[in-house]
Amino acid sequence: MEKSNKTLSNVITVIYAVVAAGWLISSILQFRTAKGVMSTSGSVLYFVPLLLMLVVVGIEINRLKKEKYKVLDAVVFLILPIVMMIALVMSGVSMGSAEGDIEIGSAGYIAVFYLFKSLAAIGAGFVALILAVIKKKTEK
Repeated sequence: MEKSNKTLSNVITVIYAVVAAGWLISSILQFRTAKGVMSTSGSVLYFVPLLLMLVVVGIEINRLKKEKYKVLDAVVFLILPIVMMIALVMSGVSMGSAEGDIEIGSAGYIAVFYLFKSLAAIGAGFVALILAVIKKKTEK
């Protein structure tokens, strides 16, 4: 059982590392193409979701290595991209234009940039959550 728990921990760690690397690489590449149309505040706002994800991934991997990992950690990893997407969309869409149209601000464009990354992170979060539950069940 101990060996299978260690293997599950390693698989979960790899999932987190792949998601973090994917977010980092794709965020940098997308920023390079979009930095000309973003304001300074938009550029700063662009990196907030990336930094949050990297911090959470770092904490999760650290907890796995110290064997203090809980199923709640996997839930946090799963919920974070959902909450970030909702916050970005809510802050980036404005209904107050003179013509009655919907205007999309910088945060709305950033939400579009993070859409596929967030969907991938949500999928990986589901896998990590399932593995965390299996890991918890086999510990007993």
